[in-house]
Amino acid sequence: MSTFSDISNGTIDTSASSQSIYTDDSGNYVFELVGLDTSLNLDVSASYEDEIIQQGLPDVSAVAIIDISASEFSDVFKITIDSSDIDDLSANDVLYDVSDATFPDISYSSATVTTGKINSSYTDQSLKKDMVRSLAKAITGGYAATDIFSNESLLLADVVELDASFSEAFSTLLADVSSSTFPEVTDILSTAKNLLAVTLGVESRKNTLFTDISNATQSGGSITVPLVFVAGDKLIVRINYNPATDHPNNTNVTSRSYKVVLNLV
Repeated sequence: MSTFSDISNGTIDTSASSQSIYTDDSGNYVFELVGLDTSLNLDVSASYEDEIIQQGLPDVSAVAIIDISASEFSDVFKITIDSSDIDDLSANDVLYDVSDATFPDISYSSATVTTGKINSSYTDQSLKKDMVRSLAKAITGGYAATDIFSNESLLLADVVELDASFSEAFSTLLADVSSSTFPEVTDILSTAKNLLAVTLGVESRKNTLFTDISNATQSGGSITVPLVFVAGDKLIVRINYNPATDHPNNTNVTSRSYKVVLNLV
């Protein structure tokens, strides 16, 4: 005869009990109510996080693009999810955060300007050349050629030297982010929320995430996994160059900004 401990311990065949009446460990009788077997439909389907629709980066003077390895951004954002409780409490919702990694070093000055070029007649449309050409155009009133400067190489080097500073500034912005279950539309973590929404909506991305979740080590009843960008994704950052103030003829040169498209390969 089956015993109640067989049922509670899962040692009996789960497809069917071998008996409809048996005793528990204390000798009390257990009756399986044969015939009382029914099925009902659940009305609520599981749903994933929704995307946050928000205003993009401010307008810029020009747009430039540069290829970057997708692996450079493989762990910029991460999520922590509760693995022990099933509830709808905000404290146990998806917790968005940034990783400890710094923003990757990127040669923004080597990006190729595609829109808003100062002078489209040149083959080399690198951002650093475009930036110095903008100085020439502002100073001469229209002649956007850097040959008019005696220190052209120094001007170009000045632009290049800011590459590391831009990444350092982005790293600082990321470091200042506090983890949140409810990212605001103005919050850097809104990108993490949108990345999760996209990931769950694309089969290949979702499978990768679920594999990471399956392989993750539980800590304190929760697990933490990265949100991964993939090759083909494009990330956009905005950088702004404020010019020096002592140009020839006391020219008032204005700042020039770029949206840099990081094309992940």
